[in-house]
Amino acid sequence: KKQGKRKKLLENCKLSAVHYTLIFYESPHRLIETLKDLQEIFGDIEIVLCRELTKIYEEIRREKISETIAYFEKTPPKGEFTLLFNFNIPLK
Repeated sequence: KKQGKRKKLLENCKLSAVHYTLIFYESPHRLIETLKDLQEIFGDIEIVLCRELTKIYEEIRREKISETIAYFEKTPPKGEFTLLFNFNIPLK
């Protein structure tokens, strides 16, 4: 999605007080922008980022968004990414 639409979607998720794990598929060229949008909207939450699932170079990272951003700013992202997160916003 384009950045404006992506941010709107994430903000709507936050406002709806969803209590589920959200799963996004993201391309390598948009990954860092998406992570920065998530951090801006939800804070430095813990995420799970999977790369190349079911393939020989499969990689699974579980860490704070800031750590993931720092890693991929040094190491350009390659492959298919699956992003999972749960922000646990209490119901009103």
